[in-house]
Amino acid sequence: MSKIVKWDNPDVTQADINAAVESLNNHLGAKGPNVEKLEKAFADKLGVKYAIAVDNGTNAMVATSMVLKHLYGELIIGVPSFTFIASANAPQFVFDKIKFLDISKDDWNIDPDKVKGVDAIMAVDCAGLSADYDELKKLDIPIIADSAESAGAKYKGEYVGGQVLMHTFSLHRSKLFTCGEGGMITTNSDICNELLRSYINHGYDMSKEPWDYKHKTLGLNFRMSDIHAAIALSQLSRLDSYVEHRRAIAKVYDKKLSKLEKQIFDGSKYYHNYFLYGVLVEDRDRIIRKLNDLGITVKAWASVAGQECYQRIDPEVSKYVADRVLLLPINNRTTVEEAEYVSETILSLL
Repeated sequence: MSKIVKWDNPDVTQADINAAVESLNNHLGAKGPNVEKLEKAFADKLGVKYAIAVDNGTNAMVATSMVLKHLYGELIIGVPSFTFIASANAPQFVFDKIKFLDISKDDWNIDPDKVKGVDAIMAVDCAGLSADYDELKKLDIPIIADSAESAGAKYKGEYVGGQVLMHTFSLHRSKLFTCGEGGMITTNSDICNELLRSYINHGYDMSKEPWDYKHKTLGLNFRMSDIHAAIALSQLSRLDSYVEHRRAIAKVYDKKLSKLEKQIFDGSKYYHNYFLYGVLVEDRDRIIRKLNDLGITVKAWASVAGQECYQRIDPEVSKYVADRVLLLPINNRTTVEEAEYVSETILSLL
């Protein structure tokens, strides 16, 4: 007998609803008091100097790419091919050239030994597992990070968010904490903070008077609304508990699917938040169709380089993983019983 198991299933509480209603009653629009509160709370949580709230994670990456270009000029940006496509699209819209980099077969993140022919890197924390930032920094080139999936994850005992020049996070409905759609940028750089706040707000100078319509740079409107910030702020208080919940579900998958290939990493160095839990299987597409027919929602990434919009050659390991990866249901409301059912169903289809 089949049952519905959702891939994502946001945990919206009465506290979140109350926060949204209070915002509606008091400040409808952008630049409200909850935006400032969220930025301070997120920066304090991650132990960074600045956090900037934006309307989504993709625009967060566009903004950091714009700042990178302002600081360093035209660059060739290295991006892992095994990622969600926004990691590549954002810098491609800002820079003339991006180059797709291959990943490690163990942790599915950029392999530092394969980084060649680039001037800067858009690192990605694949599935919520931090990239190896200390190894990447040995390359001595600018690094920005797509940390969309790694809120609450840690690298060498510290929350992901302050390891490189700028990190971006997504607050999409599927993420560890959410406001439906939103994003955050973190940095310890004064100049990056100033430029980001200008770029996301039509190019205004931070010191402008409320009545001024004078623009210092070319900017866009990536601002987060107060109601989104209110919901995100409420959710942020539960981030650590959500991480622990997902780690508990991951242990069920680890035990039940122990014979399948998956991310391999040093648990003393990396603290995975399990935004995603992936396994590698042969005849993957057949299994996906069967699972979805049974009501178990699963997904699969594709290597970005070889997709129609880029038409480049997929790096070897990226293609190997992308052709086999099965992303299992794991969210803030997944139950142990669901994880066991999913695992047993997968095993029956192999």
